[in-house]
Amino acid sequence: MKILTLDVKDFKPYRRLTLPEEGELPEGLILVRGSNSTGKSSLFEAILWALWGPRAVGSGVENDDLVSFSGVQCRVQMTFDVDGKVYKIERSYDSADGMKVVLYEKKNNAWKSVGDKSGTVERNLQEILNLEWQQATNTLLVRQGEVALIANSTPSALRELLLKVYNIELIEQMEGQLNHLEKDIEGKLKDKRTSYERPETAEAYASQIRESVKQLQRAHDGKNEELKTVQSQLASLPARAAIRALHDLSAAIDRKSAELAERQEVLQNALDEAGLMDTDPSLIEARQRQLEREMERLNSLQTTIDSRISEIDQQTGHINGVARDFGAKIAVLESAVRVSARADMLCPTCQKPLTSDECNHILSEYRQSISQGELTLKELKAERSRLAGESRETRASMVVVEGALKGLSRLRSRQSEVEASKKQLEEKEAELQAVLRTLGVKSIESLLKKHGVDAVVDLHTLIEQTSTRYESLKGELESFEQRLQDEQRALAEQEAKVILMRQLQAEIESLEKILEHTRYVRRKLVKSFVADYVFQKRLIGIVRGATNRYVREFTSGQYTSIDLVPTSASGIGGQGVALKVQDARDNALKKTSQLSYGDKTAVSIGLRLGISRTMSSVRPLRGSPAVSPRVRCVLLDEPLGGLDKTRRAAVIDGLTRDHSFKQIFLITHTDVQGHEDVPTIDVTRTGASSEARLHIPSDE
Repeated sequence: MKILTLDVKDFKPYRRLTLPEEGELPEGLILVRGSNSTGKSSLFEAILWALWGPRAVGSGVENDDLVSFSGVQCRVQMTFDVDGKVYKIERSYDSADGMKVVLYEKKNNAWKSVGDKSGTVERNLQEILNLEWQQATNTLLVRQGEVALIANSTPSALRELLLKVYNIELIEQMEGQLNHLEKDIEGKLKDKRTSYERPETAEAYASQIRESVKQLQRAHDGKNEELKTVQSQLASLPARAAIRALHDLSAAIDRKSAELAERQEVLQNALDEAGLMDTDPSLIEARQRQLEREMERLNSLQTTIDSRISEIDQQTGHINGVARDFGAKIAVLESAVRVSARADMLCPTCQKPLTSDECNHILSEYRQSISQGELTLKELKAERSRLAGESRETRASMVVVEGALKGLSRLRSRQSEVEASKKQLEEKEAELQAVLRTLGVKSIESLLKKHGVDAVVDLHTLIEQTSTRYESLKGELESFEQRLQDEQRALAEQEAKVILMRQLQAEIESLEKILEHTRYVRRKLVKSFVADYVFQKRLIGIVRGATNRYVREFTSGQYTSIDLVPTSASGIGGQGVALKVQDARDNALKKTSQLSYGDKTAVSIGLRLGISRTMSSVRPLRGSPAVSPRVRCVLLDEPLGGLDKTRRAAVIDGLTRDHSFKQIFLITHTDVQGHEDVPTIDVTRTGASSEARLHIPSDE
């Protein structure tokens, strides 16, 4: 793979960047230069994000972390060449619509989409590069600090690092499958242990239920016998409806008898009031006629008395009026006589002149008339008083006669009521006899004696109590039957649980053996035997051959070759691989711990480039498919730290001459002199925005 162009918008510090501004990026070594925090590593991250998204940029990185502070979305477009075919990938992101990616292939000078979904694009890239994304990322990028990590690794750490970098599929698949199998078995074991109960415990509980079933059965049988006894007692007693009817009829007869006695007493009072000794209809009729005649006589007499009293009242009123008139005239005449002694006084009645004698004569007549009226009034008053007494006596007699007439009327009504009560009483007594016949007895007394009670209400209470006891026993028996069924069901379930727990115990024991075996296979065979086989038989030789040329060039021939020597497990470190270097000066094979920091760094750079060079061609096993390396590009992020001027020059010289990669991008903070003919990308930063410009010396 060769990167042709890179177009970036609002990605980290870059607002807008196009590399190169014209044409394509050159082959060979390209130096990426700039101060700290200008955005050099962000260029590499833009390439990784365009190809594989945020997971390739780093663990825990999210798309929102990559958008520039002043933007709301980001986009990276990159064109690249793989074995003569040109591709373009465009990836964009904004918080509203999420991430989008499209992969194009150039055919007949036109771009044709070959994938527009993340999964499709990833699968197509894997086919194009012949590597899955993790291997491709490890081939393409040597991260900052990775060289120093290799240089200072212990044998076990170096072994794990190589496994991680190479991401050997066979080992990962085997270990992953075994890990998955272990987790699956552990999950099943957890589920089964959660449900598991010792069979002995389940059996003990089943025994308790069996004993409970026996006790319930005994109690059930006892209640059943008691129910039969009460049922027999209830069958010997009269029907509740008949006893209720008997009770009601007895009460009704008592009420009717009391009612008859009360009405007979009222009838006797009515006879006394009517003045009769018997209720003979002829006597009642004769008494009725007698009273009516007497009432007529008394009414006539009262009318006569009332008429005479009215006449007396009128006469009394007239006499009193005349007396008042004469009294007034006398007062006028007497006043006139005192005031004037003339002989020409006027008559108070006709207004004629009067003489003194005439006046005295008139006064005498007036006084005589008044006296006569007073005598008459006395006689009238005495007569009226006598008549009033006679009126009171008459009215009293009328009240007595009227009471006697009403008494006769009530007598007839009371007699009807007595007859009705007698009839109702006879009917109730007949109904009572009918009920007694249905009960097979002649009298209530014989019925009560038969059942040993004193009253009908007591017999009714006995029947109610017996019926209530019967219903209560039925309910208790049903409850016992339900509880018995529940306990029998629980017993069946518990016995089934005992069988299930025994089966579960056998399954748990079997799974524990399988889990133990699986762990042994993963830890001992895969992590030890298979990994050792891959390292010792396949990987070490391939890496050694690819690395030696770089080591010679980067150390100016001081070190001629490297060796990766397997080491046995020691302490907590586990198995490993020791990096050793052949020193041409004394022809000695030395450990990296015997080298200077600069020498270790130069050797480690060579080893890491050897790894990238061989990444896609490693076959873990002889039968693994052979593939051709297609990632012919490498991004080196600041690997020169710790090298002196001579070592830096040797490394850059070696990279300039290297044709294993079509492109090598090298980030460096250190000034590299004597290589002005090498293309550079100069990165600068102004404020919050960064810029990058390609400089090709041969173009000047």
